Amino acid sequence: MKSVPVFSVLSALALTTVLISPNVTLAKTENSADVNERIEQLINSSDDMDANTFLEKLVEERSQIETDPESTEKGLVIAEEIDNIKDEVGDELGPDKTRSKRSISDYDKNKAKLRGGNMIELTLDTNEGLSARDMKAIYSASNEARSLAKEKFSRNVGWEDAYRHFSWNHIAAKEIGIADTRIATNNHEWGLLLLDPVLNYYEKRYKRYKNKGDSDAAGKALGDTVYEIPYLKKNLIKVFDKDFDIFRKMVDDATIMDWNNNDYGRAYAAKYPDLETAFKKAKNYLITDENSVSKSQYKKVWKNNWYKNR
Repeated sequence: MKSVPVFSVLSALALTTVLISPNVTLAKTENSADVNERIEQLINSSDDMDANTFLEKLVEERSQIETDPESTEKGLVIAEEIDNIKDEVGDELGPDKTRSKRSISDYDKNKAKLRGGNMIELTLDTNEGLSARDMKAIYSASNEARSLAKEKFSRNVGWEDAYRHFSWNHIAAKEIGIADTRIATNNHEWGLLLLDPVLNYYEKRYKRYKNKGDSDAAGKALGDTVYEIPYLKKNLIKVFDKDFDIFRKMVDDATIMDWNNNDYGRAYAAKYPDLETAFKKAKNYLITDENSVSKSQYKKVWKNNWYKNR
């Protein structure tokens, strides 16, 4: 992997030269058109599948599309830049355990990058236009919200979680705006939703390169996977948009709770700049128990597109 200079907050927008637009397709190969047609058929038949089956089939189809070397290289550059972003905002993101001095294989090191350290979330953030400065503000707000929630609701786990998400979005929205906060806090949930399919995709790409005898199978698989992350989100959104019952089946209660509470935090930041005033006004609309999320609350999140950027 090529060495990349330490990423400066002031040069965050340099990432736009390598980011992937969700509207751009991978380079055409002899099988890509057929695979994309099968993916559309898969999406159209998704109402007959559970979430795990659909995601496994989606990853299987997507992994059959051969990426061109330029796309793989772009993915590697993005991965390296995200490592440097994590260095910039280190205190907020926490230690990067993948940079341990302990000797581990490239395969395991790259898998650890994808599994932890916010790689999926930050890949989506950068792809959707956030700068390193935005990300630092988001994680600073997250830490502040966590402290406030523990202080205010130390004996009530449900209210602590609801207040943490509400205040996180309220604080961040005043710092970087509602639209960018929505991107970041939505992608925090998407990072969890996409974790298993991303790891599955990495495994399949690694085996594909390994079977060809490629000496850099782990590196190329990482590049392909990072480049693929926005496409996995895009295809899953297509499924969510298609039908409410599918959305309800594929998204767990805890994610609905967070998406709901996130949105009220952002919305009430515009109406009530003072956090405590905003919370008092919004508290009856917050979800405080992930084990009792109702169908109507699912419907509200889905109908209002709170799982998307707009």
